Amino acid sequence: MLLIPSRIKIKGILIDLDDTLYPYPLCNEAGIQATVSYLASKLKKPSEQVRQAFLDGRAATKELLKTAAGELAASHHRLLYLQKAIEGMSGRTNPEFTLVAEQVFWEAYLARMVLFPGALEFLERAKAQEKMIAIITDMTAQMQLKKVVQLGIAHLVDFLITSEEAGRDKPDPAALHLALKKTRLSPHEVVMVGEDEAHDIAAAHAAGITAIAIHKNPTDASVPFAKNFQELIKILDV
Repeated sequence: MLLIPSRIKIKGILIDLDDTLYPYPLCNEAGIQATVSYLASKLKKPSEQVRQAFLDGRAATKELLKTAAGELAASHHRLLYLQKAIEGMSGRTNPEFTLVAEQVFWEAYLARMVLFPGALEFLERAKAQEKMIAIITDMTAQMQLKKVVQLGIAHLVDFLITSEEAGRDKPDPAALHLALKKTRLSPHEVVMVGEDEAHDIAAAHAAGITAIAIHKNPTDASVPFAKNFQELIKILDV
């Protein structure tokens, strides 16, 4: 497959948020480190134990909220991870520590956020061409809205659709169907951009929408691929 396939003319762009528009792992790690430091001090526990408790809380939350249709938005909720982590270390719910720890996590996370090179230019070019832009993202609406504001792209986004609003995480196509309803566009008039083949690309295909993978080369050679936003600009001719 050619790295840059034939250009695609579309009226709307559906795009993932986490690890597509900005590097998620760096932000998540910043949040974890800040939270571990806070809880280690408050609970008088070694940092290694606190980190493991956080990871165990995450795993337990995801397992608890797993459904036949896939994960729910609440399965990404750091508040639940932290509640379980603190309960595991102290044997009880500590509302104050849980709430403050979540705040510490997100303050550090948001402070670390920065768009991938070329992402802002891509969104600005698309908006200049009067294309509809909808962010399709798993997780809870409140935090995803905060991320969009923190990244400074709120004025470029027409709609943000979360799995909390749609009811199910990707690869279920529910959020994409909702995006089509909100934008009043049909599947052949939009394209989905995302880095996760198993979720973003699969959800697009399930909704009958053309998908373009970015950052990570897909295993499916038929899926158009852009190494970065500069290449995506060329693919979509924006």
